[in-house]
Amino acid sequence: MIRYVIKSDGQKERFDKDKLVFSLQKAGLETQHIGSIISQVQNLPDEASTQEIFNEAIRSLKEYKKGIAARYNIKKALYLLGPAGYPFEKFIAEIYNQRGYKTQVGQNIPGYCVSHEVDIIATTNQEHLLVECKFHNAPGIKTNVKVALYAKARFEDIEKQAQQDPEHGQHFHSITLATNTKFTIDAIQYGECAGVNFLGWSYPLTDNLVYFVEKYHLYPITSLTSVNKKIKKDLIQAGIILCKTLAQSSNKLANIIHNEKKRKEVIEEARDICAFAPKKK
Repeated sequence: MIRYVIKSDGQKERFDKDKLVFSLQKAGLETQHIGSIISQVQNLPDEASTQEIFNEAIRSLKEYKKGIAARYNIKKALYLLGPAGYPFEKFIAEIYNQRGYKTQVGQNIPGYCVSHEVDIIATTNQEHLLVECKFHNAPGIKTNVKVALYAKARFEDIEKQAQQDPEHGQHFHSITLATNTKFTIDAIQYGECAGVNFLGWSYPLTDNLVYFVEKYHLYPITSLTSVNKKIKKDLIQAGIILCKTLAQSSNKLANIIHNEKKRKEVIEEARDICAFAPKKK
């Protein structure tokens, strides 16, 4: 029976049943079914890895309901948006779209010293924001202070040019650094001091990546458990980043999955994923 777990960074810590219960609840699993999942996980050998715990939970959840398994899979699903970062940039842009911003992805903007390809420009009538995205395709990698310094330097170079050139046309109020993992303590300290905003897996404590995924039902297409990696890659290449897109426009799947029965299965899972509404805090 499991008593300790081995984390992705090699550290050993005591198995926290309450943490697993909380994550299952957040995925939408009904209380009466949580006990059986916990029992199966607890039967793993002592010092099992967090990946082994995750795999066992996913296996059990898929037998119960694929939509819940997919929501539980959200962190890993974000890693699979790679290996390049462009799908992640489109994913982050959609968060801003849902918040009422107009977005542009991959724009070139002149700076005072050099031109910059900016990941996302997000604007409203009152705000013009730059968003720098840092994508990681594996767990255990944090976004460090060097990335925050880089984002701030680019922002300042663009702003300096805007101040010098009245025809520049791009005046930005702030810079946000977005990542699919966590930030180091040094990065957070620098950001708070230098005025760099962060959007990460669990930071800030409110209005973080998990919060917006749940609030707007922005589950990435890589959350699906009914298709393999190749089909997920084909979907991303076709510009389909979100399960919501499939749920609302199922005809987009016809050129990728030709079997009608399989298409219906995938669409049903996508709709099930998006149907869950987390409890308001």
